[in-house]
Amino acid sequence: MIDLAGRDRMDWLDYVALCHDLGQALAFATECELATVERLNTLAKPPKSQLARHSDIADKLVQQCFALGVEPVGIGKKSCGRLERRLEELKKINAEGSKEFKENHV
Repeated sequence: MIDLAGRDRMDWLDYVALCHDLGQALAFATECELATVERLNTLAKPPKSQLARHSDIADKLVQQCFALGVEPVGIGKKSCGRLERRLEELKKINAEGSKEFKENHV
């Protein structure tokens, strides 16, 4: 929102809503990229460069969702099943790595 002096101003509730919307947008974009990778993997001869590129993009998006604590809920509150599964995998890996680190360093 812009106030009369022309300065950008955002109320706290607007900020929270925006962050929530951005999280949903990130979840949706990640779900779409994961679907693209899934579709490419179903092809008899997937283009290797495309598959590698989309896999890399999907991995980075999933890592960002994990790091930012984004819920696997996309635009319009639609469930993002692929993202949900990948986040669960990351949580398990993170928990196992944390346990192993503690065992070796404590």
